[in-house]
Amino acid sequence: VSINAGDVSGVDKIEIGEGIDNQLPKYETPKVADVGSMPLGGSRILLAEDGQDNQRLICFLLKKAGANVVVAENGRVCLDLVDEANTANEPFDIILMDMQMPEMDGYEATRQLRACEYSGTILALTANAMSEDRQKCIDAGCDEFLTKPIDRAELIEKCRRELVATVE
Repeated sequence: VSINAGDVSGVDKIEIGEGIDNQLPKYETPKVADVGSMPLGGSRILLAEDGQDNQRLICFLLKKAGANVVVAENGRVCLDLVDEANTANEPFDIILMDMQMPEMDGYEATRQLRACEYSGTILALTANAMSEDRQKCIDAGCDEFLTKPIDRAELIEKCRRELVATVE
């Protein structure tokens, strides 16, 4: 690339490596946001979701809000990850559970978690938005219900609210 700078005959030239640090303007390094000031600051969230596009989107939204996210591609993997996290004494703060997944769906995974006395927050994720669908998720053991397509503000607020309720 070449750029026509015009007449530079009266301009002081800087030789590469000679005092360049003193002649360039100083900029403050951008500060990384304090995770504690973010809505989901440092929380551990397990996302049980089989769709790769939804995985990427939801992970991006949650991480941007300060959460640490682990992904399970189906209910069986979700159960294994919850067991591993509990054994390591690093339980998940929230599980976001897609209700329609292969191998083991979110309804069965939630029922099994509750049968094993899992008391953590489980938020249902589903494209089915009717009141009977919400009730089916609650009956399976979910604490709350979110519909797809995901609304960023609603996702973050429901997660934040659940985290606050857990602390209180």
